[in-house]
Formats: sequence, C-alpha cells, structure tokens
Amino acid sequence: MALNEFKPPSDFVAEDGGGSGKSWLKWLGIGCGVIVLIIGGLLAVGTWKTASCCGDLYDQARLSVEAGKFSTEFGNDLAQGEVEAARAKMTDALRAEVSADDLQSTLSQYERFLVAGPGRLSNVSVEKKDMDQPTRWKMTLDFAPPAGTEKLVAMLEIISRGEDEAQTFLVDELKFETRTRDISSEPPAVEVLDFHRQLRGGNFENAYRHMSSGFTQQNNVDAFRSFVREQKEVFRTGDVDIQSIDYSGQKKARVVALLTNDSGESARVVYDLVRPVDTVPKWLIEGVTPNYDAAAPAPDGAPDKDEQAGEDGAEQGDAGAGEADAGGGDAQN
Repeated sequence: MALNEFKPPSDFVAEDGGGSGKSWLKWLGIGCGVIVLIIGGLLAVGTWKTASCCGDLYDQARLSVEAGKFSTEFGNDLAQGEVEAARAKMTDALRAEVSADDLQSTLSQYERFLVAGPGRLSNVSVEKKDMDQPTRWKMTLDFAPPAGTEKLVAMLEIISRGEDEAQTFLVDELKFETRTRDISSEPPAVEVLDFHRQLRGGNFENAYRHMSSGFTQQNNVDAFRSFVREQKEVFRTGDVDIQSIDYSGQKKARVVALLTNDSGESARVVYDLVRPVDTVPKWLIEGVTPNYDAAAPAPDGAPDKDEQAGEDGAEQGDAGAGEADAGGGDAQN
C-alpha cells in the first residue's frame, strides 16, 4: 500500500484534550437527510447542552452538508489537474507544506486513477467536541477507473472559517493512499447483485423494488415480470460477475456484469443506476440492457458510452427495459 501524506507542521495540529473526547459521526452521501443524522450524533454526545436552540444544531448540520460538497469540488480540481485551484482551497499551513510542484508530481504519479473523473465521496466523519469548538470534517474521496483491482483514496481534513453565510471551507490535511479495490462490494454493484439474488429466488416483486421511479413510472410490476420472463434463462438464474462500474459524479453509475450458468449461456448486461436522494446511500436501477451477442468480459477501462449505445440498440427482446431507459431521465459523489 502506497501512502503520500501532506500534513501541516505539528505546531499547527492541536492535541486532543481530556474530558469527553471526540465525537465522530459517519455516513455515506450528503444531503438534507444527513442533517438528521448529524443532529442525532451531536445530541447523543451531549452537545445539546451548549446549544441555545435547535437552530444551532441545524446550522452545524447544514455546514456539514456544504463541507461534503466542498470536498467533491476539491476532488474535481485534483482529477482535472488544476493544481492552483486545489491549493487555493488549502489552509496556509498546508500550502506551506505542499508546493505546486509537489502536488503536480503527486497528481502525475496517480494519473491512472484520476483520469476516471471526480472522486466518489465514500466516507464522512464530523468531529465536534462542543458547540463552542470549531468543527472538523474527515472525508475520503475514491478515484478508480471503471475496471480494476486498485483505487486511489484521497483523505481530507476540512475546517471552516468565518461566520453564518460568510463561511468558507479549507483543506487542512491531505493524504493519498492506494488500496485494493473490491468492486463487487461497492454500493451500485451490491444493488445489482441483490437484484439478481431476488430473480434467482423467483421473487419478482422484491426484484422490482430495486428499480427506480424512472423505471416504475413506465413499467408496472406485471410488465417487469413479462420482461424478465422474456429473457434467457441465464438472466434469471445465472451467476453474476461485476466487470466494471463507471461513476458519473455522486448520483449516477453504469455497471457492466457478465452473467453465466452451467449450461454455457452467457449475457453481458448493462445497468444504469441512480441515487435518487442525496442523503441516502441507496442506489436504484433505472435501466437494464441484456446483450446476448456480446457476452465477453468487459475490457479494462470503461465501456465507451457511444459504443455501448450502439450495442444496446442491437439488444434482443428488450422492449420493456429499453422503454424505461428512454424515460428514466439522467443516469449518473
């Protein structure tokens, strides 16, 4: 495991005090629902005692949501190689440690991960000792090509400056680390695997619950059941091997899977997934496109979307899913 760490000098790092210690709250994703989680976490450690009203807690939660958005903007700067834009989002202490040349060198070293686009916000922790202390956020951004067994993780510590509407965020600590990637454990892949687990059990209604509103608004459960029955047996009962996940920002992903069975059948299936609610790390399937003529494993890297569209057009027996694809809207932190 490779590690690059950019950290301010020790003079700038406060030591933990005594007393109740740190309170960490972790979640995946950002949005309004996270406010409830943050408030619950703050209440759980007694910080409500120092809050003059619930508005104070709401403000802390709102800041955490904004900090998450700031981190994805910073990740976008990294992915695009915008060194000066990224350094402008750092504290003075961190900029003193990380020169433009240092950061450029690191980004060049990890270019094979960064070319995949903005990092996926995968973990957030908020530290709050009491309402009178500044808040610090620890966040991680995952960068990875659509296929592969490694990923780059950027670990950030973010602080806020200013008050009320004048709040700004700055990166106070930055580390890069390469880690082993288990693509099948990533949330969009888990959704696809669960979907097929329900199909193998003959639970069409449960499988249907994995579909997004963009799909269900055009296809009721009976239409979905008909679509599934029109597919080859491998689609309903085959083993699923996740080949790639192509993320598009924080709310859309395209999963490619190879389905096989003991009879020698195979299918290469493309799933377009969305995360309908920013707050909840729940992905739903918006489009399913089986292809029985191109069932070879996906090559390294993302399937070209224009090329894939051509393959999708050659799809056999996919009227129901094709209809949902067209009407499901966008399919993308």
